[in-house]
Amino acid sequence: MKKASLLLEKNIFGLVEIQKILEYVKNRECVNGGYCFYRQQEPNTSDTFYAIITRKLLENNFSASKSTVAYLKELQHLDGSYFSIIQAYYAINALVALPSSPTIDPTGYIINNFRSFDLQNLPAEISVYRKIYFLVSLVNVLKIPLSPELKDDIVDYVFMFKNQDYGFGSLNKSTLMETMQALQILDWVNYPIHNIKDLNIFVSKCISPNMLFTNMPEIAPSFMEHVNAGYVISRIMSIKQQFLNTSIDFIKGCQTSLGGFSRVPFTGIATLEYTYYALNALHLLAEYL
Repeated sequence: MKKASLLLEKNIFGLVEIQKILEYVKNRECVNGGYCFYRQQEPNTSDTFYAIITRKLLENNFSASKSTVAYLKELQHLDGSYFSIIQAYYAINALVALPSSPTIDPTGYIINNFRSFDLQNLPAEISVYRKIYFLVSLVNVLKIPLSPELKDDIVDYVFMFKNQDYGFGSLNKSTLMETMQALQILDWVNYPIHNIKDLNIFVSKCISPNMLFTNMPEIAPSFMEHVNAGYVISRIMSIKQQFLNTSIDFIKGCQTSLGGFSRVPFTGIATLEYTYYALNALHLLAEYL
């Protein structure tokens, strides 16, 4: 079964120009480690994370450079903390993917960050799930045990933003992106997703007339992150999608002459983030073929 799955993935990735993608990613590694999508010697954790997991999707024997491993490890402070939980999310997930690990056990730092969520000062464009999504991801990837009480608190927080339209989101207005984050958090803490009533109704409303995922019902256009989020949700909910060709055409159209992928077809700037979203979406939709 595993061999067949790998063959499917190779067939899917054959729809895009793999060598150009690899050249695009490799050319964005900084001399002293880490990656930067705009090709300056200014590495950052998010670009480094997206570059590493993209290369792991495409290269059977990928091994990160010593300078990039050192860059990721040096981001951690002597007490195990990081500049922010966002930086910790990208750095730790990148290290674990290599596989490697932080020099100092960050468990205490991660658990302590569950104590407060300042919704009062959250900018409107930032997801209400962003911080808890990062934290639960780290708990999951590092296999940190959570108390039943903390798991209950996490579930309660997620459902604070469950709306009458059956999706999840702030201000009583659900979005596909926040619904994806909510479901991923619940899945990571082993909440029974099948118990969430009529969730598929909201997801189906986030499919545009041209059969692409959109962030909100009856809102266009579709962007790369929405297509990826739609297939992440489909995997978690075990929904079989019927419009694979439109998704494939959309993704293919987003590959630029440089080899990376932009947010929308035939225009825009390629980034390491959108390149990862494109390949992850292809990886997920391969399960339906």
